[in-house]
Amino acid sequence: MRDKPATPAATLSRARDVARANGVRYVYTGNVHDRAGGSTWCHGCGALLIGRDWFDLTRWRLDEDGCCMDCGTPLPGVFELRPGSWGRQRQPVRFAAVVVIPIGAVRPSWSPHRPPSELADT
Repeated sequence: MRDKPATPAATLSRARDVARANGVRYVYTGNVHDRAGGSTWCHGCGALLIGRDWFDLTRWRLDEDGCCMDCGTPLPGVFELRPGSWGRQRQPVRFAAVVVIPIGAVRPSWSPHRPPSELADT
């Protein structure tokens, strides 16, 4: 699908709004920067339960039983007592010299398109 343009963020937000208007309680906009659409809200009182900003957790309002701390409505799922500290996991990457091997110069020893019986001679 790389030949198709990305779905605009506004379209994802509208789709989320339609889903929520039709009874879907936990629907998210993904792969776009949308704090409201990426966060989890209580279906009982509307409070922000799990705030998300990309990979950062900005709010955690669940009690030890996984219920809203404002109204006690349970949130479906299995939750830790406290949120994790995953955050953004960016790691520095160092690129070494790149070796370019022309296509066909090296015969692969395994291919998902070759049956195991043909691999015996490699």
